[in-house]
Amino acid sequence: MTSPVILAQTWYCPNCPEGARTYDGKIPHHVCPKIGLMVPLLREGQRSKLEFREREDMINGDDVQMDANNRPIMSTVVTTDDTQATTVYAPLAHGSIRGED
Repeated sequence: MTSPVILAQTWYCPNCPEGARTYDGKIPHHVCPKIGLMVPLLREGQRSKLEFREREDMINGDDVQMDANNRPIMSTVVTTDDTQATTVYAPLAHGSIRGED
């Protein structure tokens, strides 16, 4: 019985020197010091683009992810010739429970 060959994939960040090597095909993420968010890495040797989508709805006291320029970021999108992958930063809402008087 032969084992399947698993090819290594090398990834990089276009904004800092961070990189990674994976064997499972999943897109690795890292906390980029220049951006201030956990962002996906891009595959070496593949044309790709990393976009940041700013939050367009009202924040209204929710805890949302902010980039290094203090802009609320809703998601990051990695676009290649073949695919598109999105990382969504969901806001954290706050609430309280009132006791009976």
